[in-house]
Amino acid sequence: MRLDLELVAPGGERGVAVELKYMTRLWAGAARGEAFTLKNHGASDLRGYDVIKDIHRVEGFVSARPGWAGLVIALTHDAGYWRAPTHGRATNANAFRLYEGSLLNGSRSWGPYTGGTSRGREAALELRGSYPLTWADYSSLGSGPAETFRTLVVEIGELDEHDH
Repeated sequence: MRLDLELVAPGGERGVAVELKYMTRLWAGAARGEAFTLKNHGASDLRGYDVIKDIHRVEGFVSARPGWAGLVIALTHDAGYWRAPTHGRATNANAFRLYEGSLLNGSRSWGPYTGGTSRGREAALELRGSYPLTWADYSSLGSGPAETFRTLVVEIGELDEHDH
């Protein structure tokens, strides 16, 4: 299995499997004198599926390795990932939303009217654990709508003080 990072303790009996996601929206500006132009990834439903798929994959990886734990870390400056809409309507992608305060657990699948946009991501994802989602401020480039970066860290298995 391919992972973004494997942090292995000497002797290999303990380790941490890490998956990283970086989701951006359109933004151009400067930070500390360096110019940046960030692309608009859009499709937050598909990117949410990808984050949950990473959780599912890391669960499988660490469950087969006693002494291992995992992390899935997402970084974004698109508030649509952490802020739930106020319209209150259910969508076909509800199972793949990463809103602040949500609880990820059980089977995660697309709604009945999902079209071809989910191609390559059709499979339901069965989560073994239960994960309350809490976003934390990471950095700020200003007060504009796309200038605050937040991070979501999902811990899988038991991390002890040696793993941090």
